[in-house]
Amino acid sequence: MRYFTTITLFIILLGCNGKDSSRYFRSASAVWPSGLQYEKNITVGFRNVFTSDKDDNAELTIATSGIYRLWLNGEFVGHGPARAGHGYFRADRWNLSDKLKEGNNIVAIETVGYNVNSFYITDQPSFLQAELTLNNRIIAYTESNNPSFEAILLKERVQKVPRFSFQRPFVEYYRLDENFNRWKDDPDYPGSASITQADVGDAGKKNIIKRGIPYPDFKVVSPSMIVARGSMTTGIKRESYWKDRAVVNIGPELGGFIESDLEYNPSIELQEMEIKELLSEDIVYSPRINTGLAE
Repeated sequence: MRYFTTITLFIILLGCNGKDSSRYFRSASAVWPSGLQYEKNITVGFRNVFTSDKDDNAELTIATSGIYRLWLNGEFVGHGPARAGHGYFRADRWNLSDKLKEGNNIVAIETVGYNVNSFYITDQPSFLQAELTLNNRIIAYTESNNPSFEAILLKERVQKVPRFSFQRPFVEYYRLDENFNRWKDDPDYPGSASITQADVGDAGKKNIIKRGIPYPDFKVVSPSMIVARGSMTTGIKRESYWKDRAVVNIGPELGGFIESDLEYNPSIELQEMEIKELLSEDIVYSPRINTGLAE
């Protein structure tokens, strides 16, 4: 037991070493759209358009209290951050060099602020801190008076939805128009009904610590077999509906939106479905097979 305690203490101390954010960010500070730092379940995009040569070295450092997905020229790079305890935030550093193109490049960070308690992520006010370097020269960074990262409120991800479960924050439900993705890959995107630019404010000084664990490789895994296909009937009204505690027990001890405020509740829609036809199959999957499904 003594050995276990010693090792655990060593790991905790190692993880918290170096909380001075200047070790990870030379110019960037924590920001978030003004007045929304405590807003539940909002999605914000931060983007910068920069010019480079293909052989340049580009790196992006990110820290956030929420969850982010990172894109370069519309191509997925990664997501994070690695988790930390209350009051601490880990800095991720991504090398973008192998995805650069000659001329204009767009780095886009899609960030979600939950602001509810869960077993998935700590409940802390939303912020993003990001810094982009090109050949070790800072070319963009988040700062309340610095417009080098454009902030966009992304409304296509519906805000007022139920929690995923008692343990985790909100489900993801999207209403997409034809331009929803253009902010990620079009320097002169025309915008869409779901995109609103936002002014950002300072989110306060953060205790930034190193990531401390390896990065995933995000290998794409394809299906191996098609085992069945069929069709569903929807919209079948029921006399009563089962409702999870993550819907009906929202209050001071379980954060979220009360049922009467929900824009959409997928558990109701699922209960209004029935299998119309189900055909068993055993077909080895190949991308050349027309499954009739989105892949």
